[in-house]
Amino acid sequence: MNAEAFKYWRLCAWSGPIFLVGFIFFWGVLGSNIPPVSPAWTQSDLAAHYLRNANSLRAGFVVSMTIAVFYMIWSVGIYNVMQRMEDGNHVLSQLELLGGSLTIIFLTMACSFWLTAAFRPDRDPGILQMLYDVGWLTMDCAFFITTVQMIAMSVLFLSDERDVPLVPKWFCWYAIWVAFIFFTELIMPYFKTGLFAWDGLVNYWVGFLAWFVWIIGQSYYTFAAISRLEQESSTDQVFAGRHGTSAVLPAA
Repeated sequence: MNAEAFKYWRLCAWSGPIFLVGFIFFWGVLGSNIPPVSPAWTQSDLAAHYLRNANSLRAGFVVSMTIAVFYMIWSVGIYNVMQRMEDGNHVLSQLELLGGSLTIIFLTMACSFWLTAAFRPDRDPGILQMLYDVGWLTMDCAFFITTVQMIAMSVLFLSDERDVPLVPKWFCWYAIWVAFIFFTELIMPYFKTGLFAWDGLVNYWVGFLAWFVWIIGQSYYTFAAISRLEQESSTDQVFAGRHGTSAVLPAA
């Protein structure tokens, strides 16, 4: 394979850290989502929060909607690694790519609801509360799209028969664990306080922290996998040249 291709794969892989850093700052810090507003807040409390922080909320959510695309680009980088591992059957890599691409739709939709609330913070407090609620329910309850992405890649990486797998098997199991943590979001709409509220220990602190750690780890192992595949591709080309054939042997 042309070395130019691996360069673009790496550029895609860098989109993961860019997304994570940008999302934590703009969505989390400027958007007042670390920690988020409690679902138990009254309409007047939420309205006062939006009036007080309107400009930072606008900046946080509009930029969050913009940088969400980096998550999709990152998923494309992982997709290319996965395609090199699959032998004629690209179901798992396609599921990963679709899951990663669709994830950003719900991220941007949630941010658009919060941005709409911040656009006119002096509106009816009941409408502000509704927009805020819709944002969290949209973002959290669409979790299964990302779960599909994480499980698809984990299943494929677990099937890697190399002596040293491209992605360690323990990390694959960690990703599956994170993917299944998201199932606690199914009961989130029934709680306004406690462990399972959208600001609770399980559904926020454990769930989001585990997902952020997964993005960091998956980015690291994607860079390592690209380097391994590039080395394997170079070795195959040298082998093919020495044996007088123009065919490049499969890398995986």
